[in-house]
Amino acid sequence: MKAKPLLFIGLLSLLIVSGIINSENSKKPMIISHASWVKYYPDVKSLVEDADVIVEGEAESIKSYPRFDELDIATDVYFNVSKWYKGSEPKSRNKIIIEQDGGVYNGVTRKLDKVEIMEPGKKYLLFLDYSPEEDKYAVLTGWQGQFKLGFFKAENPEPSRSMDKDKLYDEIARHNQR
Repeated sequence: MKAKPLLFIGLLSLLIVSGIINSENSKKPMIISHASWVKYYPDVKSLVEDADVIVEGEAESIKSYPRFDELDIATDVYFNVSKWYKGSEPKSRNKIIIEQDGGVYNGVTRKLDKVEIMEPGKKYLLFLDYSPEEDKYAVLTGWQGQFKLGFFKAENPEPSRSMDKDKLYDEIARHNQR
């Protein structure tokens, strides 16, 4: 009989602590932005055709910062390239910087539609635009050209665009005019 009141008190304590944690987190500002992307890529072929660069590799680290003001947060992803499928490799390095919209800076979170900030230690296959003025890259339309690589699957932030990893490789090889 004593176990039931102790269990109830334990669960009640957990709920109270959870509420305190959630209320603390809710005080931190979150900016959710929506975008009308200029271009939609219906398939891998269109991604291959438009990308300046197609690479595979691993996100090494990330750094978020205010771009134009404190609420316009961007994140630089320091990316180790293991394979170039399209585009020119930098002469002296296989490390590139990819700028993504969104991130967390000074306690403010900015999230843009389906853009998922790459996670350090995870492998990706990316379709990128290159900006020579900044020597940075950007994922085609923020999210359409980003595939997180699993053992069998290539996951896109839009689940309906995810596919078998081997199919993604086959599509790139079929449409790439390297």
